[in-house]
Amino acid sequence: MSKIKYIIIILIVTIIGSNRPEVKNDPLYNYILTFLSITIGFCITALTIIGSSKFSIKLYRLTSEKDRSKTLLHELTNNFKNTLYLFVSVVILIIIDALVSPMFFYKHTVSLELAFLSTSFEFSLKSLLFIFIIFLSTIGIVSFTKLLKEFVDFIIQTAKQTDL
Repeated sequence: MSKIKYIIIILIVTIIGSNRPEVKNDPLYNYILTFLSITIGFCITALTIIGSSKFSIKLYRLTSEKDRSKTLLHELTNNFKNTLYLFVSVVILIIIDALVSPMFFYKHTVSLELAFLSTSFEFSLKSLLFIFIIFLSTIGIVSFTKLLKEFVDFIIQTAKQTDL
């Protein structure tokens, strides 16, 4: 994803997150955790399918154009691994948010003044953590979409290689 897209996502999430009331058990976290549990399961299943496919042997023999020291199989599995790390990081942050005392979060605030917008924002640490979780979740959705496309391409190529 380009840097401009990251900056736009950060600005949108920051503006939305700064206006949210403080909620101890945010119901949005339930939706995020449900999505993550489904996508983590999908990634593990997809890796199993990739690992047991005969086409993966062919991918292992082909060198990656991006990094000549790796094969296409390494590149594909690294994409899954990195996305799984992202998903697990979001789960850990949600657990931290649930376990750490709300009083700690509410007492500590950070002020941000944006001269070009002629406005200022005040964030509690809890709202900053919320913004970070939403930001990583958004990146996770984009990463998952890319993984899904790569997996579909893998399945199609596997089918082409299969002798009928």
